[in-house]
Amino acid sequence: MGFVHLSARSQFSLLDGAMSPKALATQAAELGLPAVALTDTCNFYGAFECWKAAKGAGLDFVLGTTLWLWPPGLGELNPREPDGGFHITLLIEGGEEGAPADQKSAGYKNLCAIITHAIFDGMHYRPRVDFEFLEAHAEGLVCLTGGLNGPMGEVLHGAEGEERAAKHVEHLVRIFGESHLFFELQDTGVEGQPAVNELARALSARMGIPTVVTNDCRYVECTDAVTLDLLNCIARGVPVDHPDRLPLATDQHYIKTVEEMRALFPRDLAAVDRTVEIAERCRFKFKMAPPYFFPATDPPDADPLAPEGVKKKDAPRADSQANWEYFYKAFPPPRDYNMPDPAVAAVPPKPDGAGSINGYFEWYVSQGLKLRLEQLETPEEQHAEYWDRLRFEMDIIENMGFPAYLLIVAEFINWAKDHEIPVGPGRGSGAGSLVNYSMRITDIDPLRFGLLMERFLNPERVSMPDIDVDFCQDRREEVIEHTRKKYGEPLVSQIITYGKLQAKAALKDVARVLGLDFNAADRIAKLVPNELGIKLGKALEDERLKALAEGDPIVGRVANLALRVEGMTRQTGVHAAGVVI
Repeated sequence: MGFVHLSARSQFSLLDGAMSPKALATQAAELGLPAVALTDTCNFYGAFECWKAAKGAGLDFVLGTTLWLWPPGLGELNPREPDGGFHITLLIEGGEEGAPADQKSAGYKNLCAIITHAIFDGMHYRPRVDFEFLEAHAEGLVCLTGGLNGPMGEVLHGAEGEERAAKHVEHLVRIFGESHLFFELQDTGVEGQPAVNELARALSARMGIPTVVTNDCRYVECTDAVTLDLLNCIARGVPVDHPDRLPLATDQHYIKTVEEMRALFPRDLAAVDRTVEIAERCRFKFKMAPPYFFPATDPPDADPLAPEGVKKKDAPRADSQANWEYFYKAFPPPRDYNMPDPAVAAVPPKPDGAGSINGYFEWYVSQGLKLRLEQLETPEEQHAEYWDRLRFEMDIIENMGFPAYLLIVAEFINWAKDHEIPVGPGRGSGAGSLVNYSMRITDIDPLRFGLLMERFLNPERVSMPDIDVDFCQDRREEVIEHTRKKYGEPLVSQIITYGKLQAKAALKDVARVLGLDFNAADRIAKLVPNELGIKLGKALEDERLKALAEGDPIVGRVANLALRVEGMTRQTGVHAAGVVI
């Protein structure tokens, strides 16, 4: 039949993988494989990139993770205990009749919950969960048992180890059942693998659980093992030439061809072919917006269904008092509207037409423009121009489905202003909208300065509006905390950042693991020209750095090895101001 690599870790396994998700998908396509899987260690960081690359190459995509288990239970975890446990691979199962899974699938939701729990509640050397939590979140997941570091690896510890291995496997059978569990077979030339494989075959025959072949891919070509070795040294802070360092045991964790995998497992060709069946069963695709789903916009009374062909701005509306109260509490008007605060006072009676999302949006915007015109003492003869522009913009916003988005943004900006937290006047394309100006999102009159709405929103290019918001850095956290409290802490998150080994960082880290002291490493890195985003290859064209690399063999080795790790993800961080609701 064929073969699919169902176990593959990219650079997003953080110094434990030496290929980008795109390179993984590209190589799989070049080898004629029908699908590609990404199973980074306890994260989905590279999932979207890999899915896009797979889609572009015409491959099916399989999403999963490599996960560590702590068999005694996290409640019994002693922080002083040495590293232990074992890992498994979890894949998200597709839907009924071969449909691919997406973000709404049970498997995706459960694997997100497992990863989150492992990171926040199970960190001990690495993120991990226990059998109890795994059992509660097993729906929609397919489990592979791993190789040497999986439960079968216990066989290397004698008769007691084999007994423990069988016990762990029996627990996994109880959790996943015979149809969602597969015993992995691996052969990367590492000592102990033949014994593990034999145990897997024996337990498979005894328990009726099928086997599957994997290669635990970490890099594209076998020559890239050097890169992984360097990354491992950087992660552990151990020099490459340290006498007590355990080097990589093999250079065989590369993306092998179908022929290579079949040659490795002539006794297990059915297990090789089975990878294709599992890949077809575990297809995954990301569901993309539009449509967009905005928080706090699901009122008590839904709008009637719009007849086919009717624009959103002209669609029937519920217009109820219950909806008015709902939206008034969700997106209370700013203080200068002189309206009751719903946190301490009753909601006022509903204005005509304001009992739906579009109706409340129109009321909020219109009230805002009235106040702006009064406060600025705009001449009466100019008012018609403002109201015509406002109607034009509101029609576009409503037809594109973005009233809720603007109400959400206006809410946290006006909350900040009402609490005397400095907010910038607005910049970028958002400053071209009169609606934004009326809602206090910006403080720049677009008509006065001749700014165009079309730079902000264009019906011909449907995409999320881009509003650049500047909060005072001293009190920015207060706005983030307000958002957490309003929508619920589990539903608000600051976004991740990825620290990559750019030119200078790559030179410094490689110099360190090659045994150079800080001053020597810093001296080399300082020769990289101060050019934003400069690549190491270009930096090595600089006369001083080039002369040093060519004249000093140690520096030359540092430069050559730094080229291998450049661009790899080193660590993660938290963005200072990027927030997802």
